[in-house]
Formats: sequence, structure tokens, C-alpha cells
Amino acid sequence: MRKGKPWRSNRTFVKFAFPNILRSNLHDFTFPTGFWSSRYYRYNKWHDPPRFFLSFKSQSMTVTGCGKDNIGIFGIEGFYSYRTRRIGLRKIYRSIKFKRLTKSRHEIIIQLIWNAKEKTFQGKWYDDTELNKGNGVFELAYDDRLNPFVFEKV
Repeated sequence: MRKGKPWRSNRTFVKFAFPNILRSNLHDFTFPTGFWSSRYYRYNKWHDPPRFFLSFKSQSMTVTGCGKDNIGIFGIEGFYSYRTRRIGLRKIYRSIKFKRLTKSRHEIIIQLIWNAKEKTFQGKWYDDTELNKGNGVFELAYDDRLNPFVFEKV
């Protein structure tokens, strides 16, 4: 593996899993649209960026979202699978700060697997920009505190 690059593309990562994962109970997780919280490990410490919104589209098995953290405003796009319990995301910064630092957009690749015991998605982030090459641990959890309302037709 090259520093900052995952072994597989997000689509391939999400599609394939070990057989023992596929045989386990599918009722211990979900992919709800709403606000999610995350944290990542970099520079020998955990970073807890602000929460962000994710929208899961079941017909296409794609996910999109957006948010803002200390780096800037970002969009999210990716794939997911109920069968493998995996998510592959691209976090794309559209920050003026990064337009000055790099010739292209700043993108982070995130590949996660459901951890039923912790009730979170866990995995790795990968950064392969001109100035930042690296990877580390990433966690993602649905944030019930930010999704307290259920909307229904009246």
C-alpha cells in the first residue's frame, strides 16, 4: 500500500467481504439518513470534527452528504452495502484555504466496516494530496441527539 492510498477503490471495498461477515445477523445496524458524528486519529491524537449530514439512497446504494469542519466546507459521496455492512466515502473539501495550498481539490478517502459491539462504523481514512500523505483510524456513528424529530405526513 502506498502511503495515503487504500488497497482498493471504495466501490470494490464495499462490494466484497469475508464470508463470516456475510453470514452474521443483519439486524444490528442501519443506514439512516440524518446527522452523523465522526472522529479520526491523526498526529497522535483524536480529532472530533463537527457533525455532518448523510443521505442514503437505497435504490442506487449511494450516499451523499455535506458539512463543515476546521479545514473548510466539504461534500461527501460514496457507496454502501447492507450485505457487507461497509461504507466507502470521498470527503471533498471545497475550501478557499485548500485552493491556495493545492492545485486540485483536497479529498479524503474513508473506508468503514460496521462494528456491532460498538454500534459504530470503524475503519481508515486516506489522504493523498500534495501536502498531506497519510492514513489513520476513522469512526462514524449515527447521532441521535441531532436527529430527535420524526416527520410524518399530516
